[in-house]
Amino acid sequence: MDVASDPSILVSLGLDPNRVTIAMRIPWNHWIHEPQPGERWRANLFRCVGKDPERGYLAWQPTRTAEANFHVPQVFGWLVFK
Repeated sequence: MDVASDPSILVSLGLDPNRVTIAMRIPWNHWIHEPQPGERWRANLFRCVGKDPERGYLAWQPTRTAEANFHVPQVFGWLVFK
């Protein structure tokens, strides 16, 4: 998914001293079904910062692995749809 080239995806960012708020509008289609109220999805959000060798990694739910590993589903958080 390339948010820069898809005009149907909207992203908004808010920065506070102790918090980052990100909102995304992703259109539902044949690849992603529209969730129903109360439906829960496991997810995590990641960001790579900088370039090697000093590259850093940020995660909503840290994976706490010895080497950077973004796919650790057992530590993912929950998205709960209203």
